[in-house]
Amino acid sequence: MTESDRPEQPAENVTITNLVAALISLAAAVVYCVSNPNPQNYYDYTFRVAGQLLMGRTGFSEPRPSWLNEFVPFEGFYYSVFPLGAVISMMPAALVKNIGLIADSPGRIIASIHAAVICFLLLKIASHYDVSRTRQILLTMAILFGTFMWTNLTFAGAWQLALGFAMVGQLGAIYFTVFDRRPWLAGFLFALAFGNRTENLLTAPVFMYLLLRQDVNRGVAETQRGNRVSKAKDVLDPDVSLTDLKPPSRGIGHPFVKTLAKFCAIPFVLGVATLVYNYVRFHSFTDFGYARIPGVLREPLVRSRDLLYILSLASGLGNAFQAVECKEHISISRARRI
Repeated sequence: MTESDRPEQPAENVTITNLVAALISLAAAVVYCVSNPNPQNYYDYTFRVAGQLLMGRTGFSEPRPSWLNEFVPFEGFYYSVFPLGAVISMMPAALVKNIGLIADSPGRIIASIHAAVICFLLLKIASHYDVSRTRQILLTMAILFGTFMWTNLTFAGAWQLALGFAMVGQLGAIYFTVFDRRPWLAGFLFALAFGNRTENLLTAPVFMYLLLRQDVNRGVAETQRGNRVSKAKDVLDPDVSLTDLKPPSRGIGHPFVKTLAKFCAIPFVLGVATLVYNYVRFHSFTDFGYARIPGVLREPLVRSRDLLYILSLASGLGNAFQAVECKEHISISRARRI
């Protein structure tokens, strides 16, 4: 490979070191932590359900506080409509509560951690491009403080924390797919992303393509190197073994199936577990419970007769499932009235 064939790498004097990236991320976390003096920690659906899940239960036998009006009553129990991935994400915090170190949802702290991790991942991604340090930091800060993410995440309610987990997972999956190729870790982070925001599942083919494209590129490079080595063998000495000239294998030539299996293993397990979680609660694999929220079927948009209109406004696969649920429950309620 000639010098002109090699991909451009950022010059060392523009690369942000891990230490600098960590310090900038810590500063971003502090800003997020103090930005909202009154975070909505009390909207702690996933935190409460995570505590129940640690005790082997999926719901509550007693009604929840009035401000948590999205708990669904069903067959004598009260369930959250958040997907299983969002609940599992809050289990470490629920475990800390069970130990006795905290009493309420640490929403502000979790949101600050999200900001720090997102900042670090953005800086690491930016460091792979040939731009100045100033521009890398500026573009990262533009996402952290120049978008609605700053306002949204610092509310620190269950909905906002789920979005934070999803963004951490999606950025991590991008980084460990494109820049630091680790299929297992990329799959874990992708599961974190779609476990909190189901519509992120639609991006799975993109990650699979990126992983397989790198395998193809490596295969082409190995073939070209093998051809050059073979020619060198014939020219230099027919008795020289190819292994004497060939660089030692580094285990990068994984089959396509093995690469995809590594990436898909954890998301597949989470997907199946989510379906089982739905069935245990509502006796339906595809019922997330959204249509069962008290009063939701009386909302004008949900009562629309046109299912396509609902689906056109539903953003992503998870909300499409919820729209179908709403339509089914509306049809059932109308049939009963007739």
